[in-house]
Amino acid sequence: MNKMNVTNKVGNIITDFITNAFLPFINILAAAGILKGILLISSLVNIIHANSDIYKVLDSISNAMFYFLPVFLAMNGDASN
Repeated sequence: MNKMNVTNKVGNIITDFITNAFLPFINILAAAGILKGILLISSLVNIIHANSDIYKVLDSISNAMFYFLPVFLAMNGDASN
């Protein structure tokens, strides 16, 4: 039983670390995903063309979160200790 408790403690520590690293910016991550979805749907329906300037700007904004994701994780992972 003692070995099971140690395994549960390690699992809880890992889960808490991942949760604390992602929690501060989960809303920004969701907004970037929603913006990517809106851009995809609007380009499929030909509301916004993929070569237009507004598409390129919005695509850059939505990609910025995923581009800097390792930096955000490193900052939040370090702050959680």
